[in-house]
Amino acid sequence: MCHVQIMLFQFIRSERGNHLESEQHQKSVLVMLEKLQQLLSTVNNSTEPLITAMNSSVSSFKTIREEHIEQNLSMDFESGDTAPSSSRINDLRDEFQKYDDILITLTQGVQTLFNDINRLSTKSLSLTSLIQAKYEESNQLKKIRLESDNRIAANGPIQESLEQELSNVKENIESIEFTTHDGMKTWKVDNISEKMAAAQSERQNSIYSQPFYSPPAGYKMRARLYLNGDENARRTHMPLFFVLMKGEYDSILKWPFNHKVTFCLLDQSGQNQHEIDSFRPDIKSTSF
Repeated sequence: MCHVQIMLFQFIRSERGNHLESEQHQKSVLVMLEKLQQLLSTVNNSTEPLITAMNSSVSSFKTIREEHIEQNLSMDFESGDTAPSSSRINDLRDEFQKYDDILITLTQGVQTLFNDINRLSTKSLSLTSLIQAKYEESNQLKKIRLESDNRIAANGPIQESLEQELSNVKENIESIEFTTHDGMKTWKVDNISEKMAAAQSERQNSIYSQPFYSPPAGYKMRARLYLNGDENARRTHMPLFFVLMKGEYDSILKWPFNHKVTFCLLDQSGQNQHEIDSFRPDIKSTSF
């Protein structure tokens, strides 16, 4: 609690009229005003204790005021006056009434500040609750997203497995649909520009034809084509290979395979300038 202390000084009767203009009186007033300023500076620290302190200070100030008046009156009596001057008493009462009015105004101002702080505090609590609710909602959304990501990650291998199975099914369907059993295979390469670009960028160096069989229950075969060349023939030739595959009838077939193989590159310009080449497998060759 803050206390306002007023310094009182005695003066001789002949100088009583000049007391209010004296240095001692002015110092007393300045000291009181400094105490009031210090009291107001505590607003930022605590408002409710400040109001209590202000009310107490007002009461204390009134008591000091009365004591000050009595002190002046007693000095009048000690100096030989039979009664104090009524004008003097009125002047003193008017002066301290001004201080009373100032203190009342300051107290009202502090009360207004206290009410504003309470209102802002209530609003702050409301905003804090709203922020907490949004924070919890955000955490819940993050948790849901994390669970979703975990489920997606867990389903990744399953999806890859399903895609592989689908690819195998498509390959089997194409194999059944386009597989021949007469020992001949006509292979038309579609999207040649796209596949050439893939070979040149080495994303896919070679492509395969659909499988085919020799009659009646014979060898399973396919062709393999390197569109951008292979090893020493890279970028200069387009190697075509004959590929023997593991088939359903291998157990009843003659091995090693030594049948004649014929390649025919068909001229599609209509001039019938076909390129034909035949060979028998060389079991000593590294390509066999």
